[in-house]
Amino acid sequence: MLELSLVLLSIHSLIAFYDGVILHIFKFNLHYHQETRFEHLLHSFRALLFSLILIFLFILKPEGVWLYFAILLLALDFVLEIIDIKTEGLSRLKLGGLPNNEYLLHALAITTRVAAISLWLSQFKSQDYIFHLGTLELIKDGYLQNSLIQMFVSSSVVTFFHFYLFFKPVKFQLNKWVSCCEL
Repeated sequence: MLELSLVLLSIHSLIAFYDGVILHIFKFNLHYHQETRFEHLLHSFRALLFSLILIFLFILKPEGVWLYFAILLLALDFVLEIIDIKTEGLSRLKLGGLPNNEYLLHALAITTRVAAISLWLSQFKSQDYIFHLGTLELIKDGYLQNSLIQMFVSSSVVTFFHFYLFFKPVKFQLNKWVSCCEL
């Protein structure tokens, strides 16, 4: 189950990278346009939450208060996702609206993330949810551990990049010569 969860989380990460970096930053320059800066800021905080979720739910095996903290991070991400969905249609009006195929990317990203998290949460036993200080220990499986740490490093770089561009908006001209991003 954990291996399948990792595969789904990896697929989610690839979709999220394509959507959040290739499309949002390089193709649409969401960080650069005044109308879409709030959407970009939401994406920046969601990238940060993803990195934290990787640490506190996947890389470290939480129990007690730490498991509840990980679930709180998931809930915060869910709230930001709802705000993002509610605002992104309006924020993209001047850019021609949200492309239909980007809705498909979002559906695939949500589905793979929820499936990965659900499978991962299935490993916890009822005693892990007992409210006490609990522990955080590194997951024991070397392959899972290494894969998740690599995913964490990558997501941390993306998070930094998102916040950097929010505070120092740079307009990328990549969309003039890159045709990989056509939806």
